Amino acid sequence: FAFMGIPVTLSVFGPEAAIYTSVIQIPANLLSYTVGVRLVAPKNTKLATKKLIFNPPCIAAVIAFILYFTRVSLPGVVLSSIELLAGITTPGAMLIIGMTLASFPLKGLFSDWRLYLTSILRLIVIPAAAYFVLDLIVADKMFVSVVTLQVAMGSATISSMLAIQYGGNADLAGKGVFLTTALSALTIPVWAIILR
Repeated sequence: FAFMGIPVTLSVFGPEAAIYTSVIQIPANLLSYTVGVRLVAPKNTKLATKKLIFNPPCIAAVIAFILYFTRVSLPGVVLSSIELLAGITTPGAMLIIGMTLASFPLKGLFSDWRLYLTSILRLIVIPAAAYFVLDLIVADKMFVSVVTLQVAMGSATISSMLAIQYGGNADLAGKGVFLTTALSALTIPVWAIILR
């Protein structure tokens, strides 16, 4: 959910929400590249656990976290390079989804009722559950709101990319990402109003 979640969260809550979004990305990346790979890969696929945990997104998230708390300033050329790379994240993710969906007949994108059920769970039920549980155990309301909004995003493109990389059902993953992303255009504004 990073490609949409981070810009949306920052636009709703402002730059002070940046640290929360970074903190959330660490377990999200770790789970995506461990549990997520196990879920999308065929059952007989052998996966190296060390390779799954020590991947570029997880390493980058930990480095960003360390830099934030140690207040280390990076040179301007490094920062501008990082900003340039960050700027292509959303278009790059959309390009991958588009390439996956290009082979589907249009009717096939909207005909599977299970995807609608999954979308309701993903965009409404799970964020609501996350909000109520976190509100009971976390005192920081900004943190609760940021996490809830992040969870309310459409399915992450990483599911489609991992399905392609590890031989999973890339068609189903691509359809799920497309449908939840399209429907989130309706649900995200509602969540943003509720959480502000």
